[in-house]
Amino acid sequence: EDGVVYVADSFNHRVQAFQTSLPSLVPPSDAEDLAIGVALTGPLESPLPHNLADYRVRVSGRLWTLGFRSFYESTGGLERWGWPISDPLREDAESVSQYFQRGVMDWASDGRGGRQIYPRPVWEFIGGGRGGAPDLGVESDVFSDQPGDLVGDWGHRVSNFAIDGTEIGFKDFFDRLGGRPMFGAPRTDARLDTGLSGTLFDPTAPRGVIRQYFQNAVFEYVAAALQPVRLRLLGDELRNRRYPNGAWRTLAPFARSEPISKAQQISFPRL
Repeated sequence: EDGVVYVADSFNHRVQAFQTSLPSLVPPSDAEDLAIGVALTGPLESPLPHNLADYRVRVSGRLWTLGFRSFYESTGGLERWGWPISDPLREDAESVSQYFQRGVMDWASDGRGGRQIYPRPVWEFIGGGRGGAPDLGVESDVFSDQPGDLVGDWGHRVSNFAIDGTEIGFKDFFDRLGGRPMFGAPRTDARLDTGLSGTLFDPTAPRGVIRQYFQNAVFEYVAAALQPVRLRLLGDELRNRRYPNGAWRTLAPFARSEPISKAQQISFPRL
């Protein structure tokens, strides 16, 4: 498995926001590429002080719609992403990103002359060896014989049952919220997370919870919870790893922001 994030064509169509030629919704022509966006919508109402909207941006003289809010709402919303924990920012010269409690969206080139939003493979950047992260590997000795779908090249399946037969609903959750295009391939089967030697384990997570590790997410099952299937807050964890020792608290995109309004110009700072 190569760690590539796969995005299905159906997602491409769902994130195409409306186009308009109103001058008030066009970024200044002399602005640096991706430095300024113009809000096409007001922000999503959120208990956290960050904006989630669609924007008009300019790249090499061409106007694009950057549909963070559209993508959020069409791919599971709060259940998939949690609340935004940053405003849009640039971590390189070619893309714009936004952090959420349960993941990160990257708006970047698709390599074919277009641009689209990709769910960042957050586990790969926490425990999969990318970006300087430790490589915690893939479980190669623990496989399930429960009914389900084999996904990816590591021999693991996505099932509604954990290895011990506990009914957990992971496959229904996986399929409903986008499947492999959204979550990548599983690095483990669904099993009790013990932290024992030879198993894949996030040392920041409590033991004794049924989990399944994917390239882009970690599923958890907590029977007593109102929503038993949930995603670990890997967006929070990746933010803390990328900007360690609380450094993120000093960066404007992660600080408290005021609500924006439609047609407002917004700076996308380069970190």
